[in-house]
Amino acid sequence: MLSELPATALERVRQLIAVHDLIRDSPTSPKRRQALSHAVGSLFIPTITFLAAVFAQEYSGRILDNLLP
Repeated sequence: MLSELPATALERVRQLIAVHDLIRDSPTSPKRRQALSHAVGSLFIPTITFLAAVFAQEYSGRILDNLLP
């Protein structure tokens, strides 16, 4: 059946089989270090934003208390 395909189609089938083998042989779960670095990286910006909001609330309250009688 494969022998009946033209050369370009046969090459494409070989490429698809190679991609399939690559996906099949890839690890199914991330490594522990990789998962930890992704978790820390994804929480970095929200943590900085939260801390900035808390400090801004505290300092804006102090500034408004000093400005308004």
